[in-house]
Amino acid sequence: MVVSIADIAKNIKEPDAILNQVIQDFLDGGFYSGAAITVGQWRIGNHRLLRKWAYPAIEEFIDAQLKIRDDRQEGQIQLDEYDAGCWTVKDRFPKE
Repeated sequence: MVVSIADIAKNIKEPDAILNQVIQDFLDGGFYSGAAITVGQWRIGNHRLLRKWAYPAIEEFIDAQLKIRDDRQEGQIQLDEYDAGCWTVKDRFPKE
């Protein structure tokens, strides 16, 4: 099975061990045409993409705001979940 970069994006929410295996399969599968690199090197070089893929969809934020303006309690719950997802990305893929 050939693993593409889209497969990495699809598996971004998986634990690092699984994500790293998908990246390794991508590197081993011949789909990647760059020089031979390790998973760690690929992750460093593609850090911005990893963060982008991992963030919750902005539509979730917008939907939560709409519900909050309509005084719906589930809006705050949704917003809290969105915030937690953002903090998870910041912890998992720190900028520095």
